[in-house]
Amino acid sequence: MKKIFGIFLFVCILFLVVGSGHSQEAVPLKTIEVVASGKVEVVPDTVIIKVLARSSSGIMADALTLNEKKVDRIKEAIENLRITKEQVDISDTKINSDERSAFYSQSEALKYSATVIFTIRMKIEKTAPKPVEKKVEKILDALVRADASLCDIQENIYPPRFIPVAFSITNARQYESKILESALQEAKIKAEALAKTMNVQLGEIQEVEILSPLKKSGDLTIYSRCFPALDEEEMFSSGTLKEIPLTIYLTVKYSFK
Repeated sequence: MKKIFGIFLFVCILFLVVGSGHSQEAVPLKTIEVVASGKVEVVPDTVIIKVLARSSSGIMADALTLNEKKVDRIKEAIENLRITKEQVDISDTKINSDERSAFYSQSEALKYSATVIFTIRMKIEKTAPKPVEKKVEKILDALVRADASLCDIQENIYPPRFIPVAFSITNARQYESKILESALQEAKIKAEALAKTMNVQLGEIQEVEILSPLKKSGDLTIYSRCFPALDEEEMFSSGTLKEIPLTIYLTVKYSFK
């Protein structure tokens, strides 16, 4: 009987202790929040060349026929340049009708245009990045001779931008951990300085929010320009491709007491 009473008493005491703990209001955590950034500088490893085969005619079938011949000439030029099929992506044919000319001028008939986009991707040799400029110029010269269009006007942008050539970093996210490490180091320095000003002791990290993450996959285009007008002052330095900063911004919350 005493044993049963002892168990009952223990359960009652335990219930009172747990109940009293829940009745107490949680003390709000005091935090310091700072914004920081981290970056690494990376030399682009891929050059992307984009050209067009485009033909126009008042008859849709004629526009398609003309463009098929132009596509064949461009394919032949690419093959002669010893660019592999794996390096080239060819889009489907897109048909557009130029309704604006017919609307604004009754004397101009409705025109149809057929367009095929060629995208060439080539790795940049790290040991000799300078020749990539000459190689690109050689490719573009051959494609122009094959009647390719170098520049395309992007829709809904005025003035129009021309982007047949871009330099990219493949899988930029591989640098994410290094960038985050740099950002957290900067955050800690800022938080410690703020804590010192407030005359408090800095605690542990409570929360991290990334404000500008890197792309999850694919290429990160870091520079583009219409050829033949590559600005060496912008993209080249002392005969080599410039390193481009990859940056991540984040906010960090620290506790303090």
